[in-house]
Amino acid sequence: MKIYLSGKVTGDPNHRMTFFGAALPLMALGHEVLNPVDGNDGLTDPDAMRRAVGMLLNADAVVMLPGWSTSWGALIEHELAQRLGLPVIYDQRETAWKTTSRCGS
Repeated sequence: MKIYLSGKVTGDPNHRMTFFGAALPLMALGHEVLNPVDGNDGLTDPDAMRRAVGMLLNADAVVMLPGWSTSWGALIEHELAQRLGLPVIYDQRETAWKTTSRCGS
């Protein structure tokens, strides 16, 4: 299954860890992960969004990562996925970097 990852990028300095942290277990289960932050270095926001929407259009399902509801891009992706009838999965797990950052505190 092709699974698109949607979440907050702009304003989240840890977005790469969040996206790649979510991708790894899905890939381990045999899914093809469509990760919009993989290869988007240097793109303007509009170009990154165009690229992301193209990826979403090829997905079988969408995973909404924690914090997605504060991102205008993820809100657009959520709406598009719903209108296309794609299954939308809401990822509520804590990513490894958040868990690690609290160790020893």
